Amino acid sequence: MALGCGGCHGDSGEGTEDGSPLTTFAMSEADFISLMRSGGSIGAQHQFSTNRLSTSGGNDLYHYLQSLSDSQ
Repeated sequence: MALGCGGCHGDSGEGTEDGSPLTTFAMSEADFISLMRSGGSIGAQHQFSTNRLSTSGGNDLYHYLQSLSDSQ
């Protein structure tokens, strides 16, 4: 992934020593997009402007993460 999520969260979202698993992802789409724009309490490593993560890209990423949760 262009954002490098797999480097910390694992190639399949399974989690690593450096990042939590994304297979238990539970957040509304609006909250997720807000987090990806602001970094939230996680910080700047999760902050992406629209030139790195478009609105449609954020929506697609959200739905992908939901699919990881659904497959567990």
